[in-house]
Amino acid sequence: MRTIRGAALAAFLLLASLPAAATAQGDRQFEDSWFWGAKGGMLLFSTTQVDNARAALIGGDWLITRKNSALLVGFEQMFFNEATTVPDSRVLGGERVVTIKNMRRASFVALAFPMDYGSRFGLVRPYGGLGLSINVISSADAGGPPFESASQQQMVEFQVADESTRASVLAMVGAQAELNRFSVFGQVSMMPSRANFLLNASATTFFEMGIRYNIGSSIGQVR
Repeated sequence: MRTIRGAALAAFLLLASLPAAATAQGDRQFEDSWFWGAKGGMLLFSTTQVDNARAALIGGDWLITRKNSALLVGFEQMFFNEATTVPDSRVLGGERVVTIKNMRRASFVALAFPMDYGSRFGLVRPYGGLGLSINVISSADAGGPPFESASQQQMVEFQVADESTRASVLAMVGAQAELNRFSVFGQVSMMPSRANFLLNASATTFFEMGIRYNIGSSIGQVR
């Protein structure tokens, strides 16, 4: 986990060390624009049953820019089949195993684009920001020994359902390289561990790469 976070930080600092060479044309292809994007990547997470599990993800996003800021709205689908636990005092060890499968996320992030740099890949814009994510486990089923009573089963099922959905703060860093109206990007986002969420053993990290297309002005300007 520390190695991956260190690599992401090193890549971000490397981008920030490139010589500055912003252009007016690059500003026109970014400022006050709508970008639609498609992406893929990987989710890294831990539960009480697995450490550093990996899951493929696909998704799309919508980037609405101003001069040095933007709003990013993202939607992702993650694919995994793992296990976690919820408390149940009536089973041995006090924990009941829960099988979890796949997750969806919707995120809303306020981003800052403090600078841009010329490179052989086009105009590169590092960015970072904070936001909110809504995370929904697609399927969660309690296993283990048979329930002793209907009330026990209802209590466990209610807890599993409650911990299958959680809102969380979200931090993001990334960079976007612009090639006329097309842009390629890479970004890393992280949400902290939550004791009342089924992905509950450590911070959850999302690694994403993709492409965005500038569909036009967000404020009706003529290009």
